[in-house]
Amino acid sequence: MGDSKLLDDILSGNTVLFMGSGASAGSILEDGSKSPLGNELAAKIYQHFYPTSTYSNEPLTQVSSFVQKKYGPQQLHDFLYDYLKNIKPSVGLQKLVQFKWFNVYTTNIEQALEEAYKKEIKRGQKYKAIVGPMDISSFNRLEEVNIFKLHGCISRKDEPLVFSLDEYATSKEIHLKLFYNLGVDLIERPIIFIGYSMLDSNFQEVWSTIKKYFHNSHLRKLYYVAPFLKEPHIDYLTSEGFEVFNMTCDEFADMLIHKTLGNRKSLNEYYTEKTSAITVFNSVKISPEKKYHISENYEFPLVEVKKNHANNNGFYKGSEATWADIKFDKDGKRDLLSTMTDAFINWHGVAKFDFWIVLGKAGDGKTTFIKRLAYEMSLKIGDFVLFSKSRCSLDPTELLDLYNELKKPLVVIIDNLVDQVNKVNKLISFFKTAKAPILIIGSCRNSDW
Repeated sequence: MGDSKLLDDILSGNTVLFMGSGASAGSILEDGSKSPLGNELAAKIYQHFYPTSTYSNEPLTQVSSFVQKKYGPQQLHDFLYDYLKNIKPSVGLQKLVQFKWFNVYTTNIEQALEEAYKKEIKRGQKYKAIVGPMDISSFNRLEEVNIFKLHGCISRKDEPLVFSLDEYATSKEIHLKLFYNLGVDLIERPIIFIGYSMLDSNFQEVWSTIKKYFHNSHLRKLYYVAPFLKEPHIDYLTSEGFEVFNMTCDEFADMLIHKTLGNRKSLNEYYTEKTSAITVFNSVKISPEKKYHISENYEFPLVEVKKNHANNNGFYKGSEATWADIKFDKDGKRDLLSTMTDAFINWHGVAKFDFWIVLGKAGDGKTTFIKRLAYEMSLKIGDFVLFSKSRCSLDPTELLDLYNELKKPLVVIIDNLVDQVNKVNKLISFFKTAKAPILIIGSCRNSDW
């Protein structure tokens, strides 16, 4: 059994997990029992709804059909929620979430994996659960992984629980988006099946559906992780194109952790590595994630002018001003600069929330002016002046958290206010309510305001 290709695939961040009930086998339910495997969930449902009848190994799909027809889907959903809620994730799951995955698919309806992402401080990503067709996927996989819950989720009573993957491809048209994503991943990326037994009806349905729609030669590398596999099972899986790891989820995850030591980064390490060196960050206790997002959303003038910027040869021909133009004093002196600088000094002495607007016609040099103003303010108060980038989220909670840590007035400068008017209105309302000493300065054309 070689695993170098597996490790390379995983560390590339391009690998997909496909998880069955065995992946959660070591997870503990609220009543102290282990998360159910295979037909154990079917038995639990059967015994609850038919206490006087004997369970005879009917598959989960059949048992759920019986219950839904007699009692309705809501009663089944309610029972499963009460039975599977507040699950404590296994050690193996908490190790698996330390890696960056391209996507995760699961036929599990409990939330052991989600809880692992919440609890593990060394997690490689945040997660986003995709349950229904209207759920929006995340595309920023350096920070967040999509967990496609193909059979639904106990926490989402607005979406039905589905116990047959084939329904997504044939009769459940509204869920075709989830199945489409899986189809693309099967063709383009390595996939690890983990937590399925050879007798698991979920795996048999998944694999038969895959073979129905995709020829093996079109699939990328496939891995299969399960314990206690017999020789005929291994031979079958190998003939189907799988590389087999005959071990539990916990054993597999432990192997990966030890063999990738020093070759992976946690999400917080990623944030710290990618965050600009901002002086004020040295004295605040906000999370690495918030520091990263602030540095991604805003420019700090004193940091920007120290960078090795290329000369902007187009400045005098009308191209937008860069921080290099400010650094090399290409902009002309304006009387308005001293007026606003004096007003800023007065504001800073008795700081409270305020909102100023710089108006002008197209081509008047509003962007150049407010960059110059931001720089001059920064020379007076340091990295407490934030210049919003064009696609800035303008999240008021980030800025308020920063202020609450610094306990010093902040200045937020926004070019082209009209382009982000809804965000700006939210920002103004939020800061007014919080009574935060934050000054917003924006630029706008006369004709737009």
